[in-house]
Amino acid sequence: MTTETVADRQTLAPPPRASSRARAGLNRPLTWLIAAVFGVLVVAALVVALTAALFVGAIVVIAALVLRLAPNRRAHQTPTELEARRTPDGWVVEAALRR
Repeated sequence: MTTETVADRQTLAPPPRASSRARAGLNRPLTWLIAAVFGVLVVAALVVALTAALFVGAIVVIAALVLRLAPNRRAHQTPTELEARRTPDGWVVEAALRR
């Protein structure tokens, strides 16, 4: 019987090289930088979308006000109706004033 333990059977990984340790130090700031740039782009996209929505909403409101306040042109005109009669050459349609 041997006095070997589980820790004795595990293989040890070779120590990391100096260049990989240096890259590991650079990965964290690079990750934070990428996350920060992504966050700034998301905020910029939201600001652009909000601005566009407000612009379109303002145009719709202005158009509704203009149509609401515009005078009704049909009230000033005399209403007309169409009269049609059959002739030997075909139908003739004329606009006639209502009486």
